[in-house]
Formats: sequence, structure tokens, C-alpha cells
Amino acid sequence: MAQVPLKHITLPAYKAGCDADPKKVACDYPPYALNKIASVKFINSGSPAVTVIKNFKWTNADQNSVAKSIAVDKLTGRCCCKDLGRCTCCSSKGMVD
Repeated sequence: MAQVPLKHITLPAYKAGCDADPKKVACDYPPYALNKIASVKFINSGSPAVTVIKNFKWTNADQNSVAKSIAVDKLTGRCCCKDLGRCTCCSSKGMVD
């Protein structure tokens, strides 16, 4: 359950061409599958960042945590990763885990 109240706004269903003019978009987003894309050179580089990208997952809980950090904890946008699994973000109230 979201800690920050969110509301889904129903838009007209996506139809090909409904978003052709950015000033007059009259539909929802098109359905899509999220793809992780990286260059072959980068993937074969041996960088530890390749593992991070391959293992990256984003859950509803992750999204709720970020929404809370922004709306409640007043996240400033500066985050410091202590390690690959945990980041500490700077807010107007100090450090927020």
C-alpha cells in the first residue's frame, strides 16, 4: 500500500497516432515492455556497473519509497549510495535511509 496517497487518472485508451502531436495528446501511454538496453562494448567491458544493470529491478515498494522521500521527507535529489543495495538521500530534515 502506498504511503503517499496516489490516484490513477483514467485517460482515453491509446490508439496509434493519438500522440502524434505532442501539444494535443489525447490518450494514455501505449503499452510497452521495459527493456534494459546497453551497448555490446559496455556489456563486454568488465565494468561492475554491468552487473548492476543486469540485476536492476524496480518494484511498487521501491516506487512508494521514492514517492515518500520526495513528498514527505522533502528529498533534495542528492543521493549517496553506501553500497549497491542501499542508498542514503539528503533531505531538508537530514539524512534519510
